[in-house]
Amino acid sequence: MNFLMHILGHRMFDFTVRTYTDLLKTITSNKYISRTFEKSISSENLLDKSVVLRHDVDRIPQNALKLAQIDKTLGISGTYYFRVVPES
Repeated sequence: MNFLMHILGHRMFDFTVRTYTDLLKTITSNKYISRTFEKSISSENLLDKSVVLRHDVDRIPQNALKLAQIDKTLGISGTYYFRVVPES
């Protein structure tokens, strides 16, 4: 959390595509390794500088697709959880 606050500052709660892209670029430029949730719990080398990106997808799956496309372009791994919830 301190890493994110240091890097993003006041933009930490800015959930735009631009801020997400900036975050991923910062992660890679600081030599962090992105891991899926599955790989993070099965990895033997947990001392690496690594980050696990978890996305909860519930209301607008199209937004998750945009993020996944950015992940792919930047060579980032993440985990997407699709939640089925009744309409409120």
